[in-house]
Formats: sequence, C-alpha cells, structure tokens
Amino acid sequence: MKRAGRQIALGCLALALLGAPLAAQTIPLPEARPEAAAPQTPGPETAAPNTPAQSAPVTARPDGSLSVPIPRTRPQSVPAVPRAAQVAPTVLSVLPPVPRPPQRPAGRRAIAATPAPAAPAAPRIASTGAGLCGIPGLQGDVIQDISGRGGCGVTNAVQVRSVQGVALSTPLVIDCQTAVTFNRWVSEVAIPSIGNAGGGLAFIQTPGGYSCRAVVGTNSNRLSEHGRGKAVDVVAFRLRDGTTFNVLNGWRSAAWGNVLRQMHRAACGMFGTVLGPEANAAHRDHLHFDTASRRSAYCR
Repeated sequence: MKRAGRQIALGCLALALLGAPLAAQTIPLPEARPEAAAPQTPGPETAAPNTPAQSAPVTARPDGSLSVPIPRTRPQSVPAVPRAAQVAPTVLSVLPPVPRPPQRPAGRRAIAATPAPAAPAAPRIASTGAGLCGIPGLQGDVIQDISGRGGCGVTNAVQVRSVQGVALSTPLVIDCQTAVTFNRWVSEVAIPSIGNAGGGLAFIQTPGGYSCRAVVGTNSNRLSEHGRGKAVDVVAFRLRDGTTFNVLNGWRSAAWGNVLRQMHRAACGMFGTVLGPEANAAHRDHLHFDTASRRSAYCR
C-alpha cells in the first residue's frame, strides 16, 4: 500500500509538471556596443542565436522514478569587448641614430697634432732699463746659458749687436759683465779717440766673442777667456764717410798709429787683460780685451 501510494504521488507530480512546462532559462549577457565596421556573416566559429530547447516527455525509470529533462540553451557568441575597455597597443619609442664620426678618405693618413713648443726658460741675467744689461745704447739679445766641454760655457750670456750706435760686424756672444765693460770702452775711449774724423766712428770689425779654445800664442793648454764668454777681439774700424783702418796696418802708421795706441792704453784701466801687436805674433792684427779676474791688469 505504501508503495502504491508513492507511485500515485509521483504520477500526480508528473502530471503537474506536464501541465506547466518549465520555461527555458537564459543568462542575460552584457549588450555589446555596436561597432562601426560592417557586420560579418557568421562563420563556422560564430554560434547561432540563443534558441530554447524543445521540451522532452517525462519517462519512468525501472526503479519507479521519473526522468525529467532539464531545458538547455545553446551558447551565445562572445560579445565584442567595449572600445573603452580595449588596451591600446604598446608603441616602442625609437631613439634617433647616433651620428658617426666622419671617415677619412682612403689612402690619407691621420696627421698627429703638433704640440706647442715649450716656452724658453726665463733668463737669469739682470736686464733692466732701456738697453741690454740695463745699459741704454747697448743693443742685442738675451740668450740662454751656454755649456761646453773642458770648462767652456757662458753664464748669463747675451748677444751684442751694436754699442752706442756703433754697429758690430759679428754679434758678440759674451757675458753681461764683459758687455757692460765693452760698452764703457766704446763710449769713453773709441768714440772720443776718433772724434769727428771721417764723420765719426760707425762700425767695428770683431771676429766674435765666445770660442771654446785654449790661449793662442803660447804652449799652454790653458783655457782662453773666449771659452768663458769674457773676451772681445777688435780687428778694424770704419768711419761714417767709409774710411777704414785696421790694427795690422794702422798700428805703426802715421795716420792711425796714435789713435790705436790710445785705445790700447785706455783699455788697461777697464779690462783685466789687454793685448796688442806688441804682446806676441798671435796678436799682431787685433786688440784683445777680457774681464778675467786679476789682482792687477795685465797689459802688453
């Protein structure tokens, strides 16, 4: 009886279900924003619109239970992603190309930059006033110290070109002490001794000053004062009118003998050594003056 009652109840339930079929339930999806592009024809990958399934009859299972079908819906197509939700594509910034250095033409070699020459060392010579060694009228150039073999060399060397307006045939390379003493001799002795003869003294011929050698006219190997830049040799003179006389021919001449002897004697009170044609054969053609340090002047 219980079993028959249960079956009757189930049958009544089935009849009630058949009288009011279940409505197909669908899940509303967000409405896609219409796109500007033209609609495309659904292809194999596009699902058909959602359509409710047909209701199937209720059947009884062997164990007496009822099989009630559950309505299913077909899947809808995936809606388009709204434009506002789309992610903009990443744009890679492109850096401008690095300029390449200009290429040298083929076959041309690079030229290394030439370094600027080093500045010469400051001279240690005292040169103040308007002229060389601080003496107005003494014209020339300050040069670097000179070094040589065997004790030769000049400290505080200068190159004298003219003395009190009197030009020299060869610039004298001597030290400043000798330059100052020679300037005194020219201005106080040579110029006054000639006076106004021939318009006055214009030019002195001298073979030079510095020369690394031994004393000439002796058998000694003693270093000459020329090797220290302390000596000057005078060979000849020229006046402004072009008149020329020299030591070799003028020493014993009536015209210039007294003048040359006066120049020789006056130099003895200025220089340490004074040699002339009567000293030895080596000095027969010139006057030798030097500033060697002596207890008393040596004059011959």
